[in-house]
Amino acid sequence: MDFALNEIQDAVRTTFAEFSDRRIRPVAAELDRRADFPLELFRQVGELGYFAMRYPEPEGGGMDVLSYALATEELARGSLGVAAGCAMQSLMGTTFVHRFTSGALRERLIGPAMTPGISPDRRCGSPRRRWPTSSPSSREPANAP
Repeated sequence: MDFALNEIQDAVRTTFAEFSDRRIRPVAAELDRRADFPLELFRQVGELGYFAMRYPEPEGGGMDVLSYALATEELARGSLGVAAGCAMQSLMGTTFVHRFTSGALRERLIGPAMTPGISPDRRCGSPRRRWPTSSPSSREPANAP
């Protein structure tokens, strides 16, 4: 059995590890001391596509559970508090919108649920992050974080 990460999983882990090292770890202790909600970090995590990862396309990223777990692990390495807040949005807030809405209501809510705090003009029409792949039919080329 091969336990190696595929190209997409490796890209997810690398992206979130770099984000955690650059953006979360330097401020983690201060966030804990202030007991503040890091809205800007939350937005940046959304820009990486975290909140949409576990939901099917076309609304979500269509990622596998391992990719989501790798991203969550890297966020938690930076700050457990940030990871917990992000995971709760992804696992709870977005789930209810995804499962129990339809039509115009779903259209109005699904983008903000998958990219919280990001204005519609910055969503580029999609809540998904494009990940690299060796299979041309599965995803579009990667975009810069």
